[in-house]
Amino acid sequence: MTAPGLASPAFAAFFRQPIPGAQPVARLPESVATALGATSPTMRLSVWTAAKQAERHSDVTPRDYQRLQHVLDVGAVFQSAERPGVLGGFVAEDSCWWCAVIKRTTDGRETYPVSYTRARRHQVEQGRRMLKRVGGV
Repeated sequence: MTAPGLASPAFAAFFRQPIPGAQPVARLPESVATALGATSPTMRLSVWTAAKQAERHSDVTPRDYQRLQHVLDVGAVFQSAERPGVLGGFVAEDSCWWCAVIKRTTDGRETYPVSYTRARRHQVEQGRRMLKRVGGV
């Protein structure tokens, strides 16, 4: 399932030329929200992260964000003991690994992706060795 609006021209415009605010991009599975300590299941892409994403990872498009829900629903989701408010999720799709790093605000009311990129196999293996699995199939 994709968050409503991710396929819309409005999201593509937000992604290219961020406007103030945040756009919903995914719904956290219950196990992921619990592990993260999030009180809201809605994850939003902030204007700051959209701008950073466009600058540093211009190969990731608004269409790629439609896969984010899939990463959270069926990917391997890991958590670091040192940073319990941050999770990383990995999934292989279309011969490519995708990595989403998400965080929650201190009060747990808001959740944001801080990075969403293609990942290398060694990054996935490192996550599996070093982090605790908290979600995915």
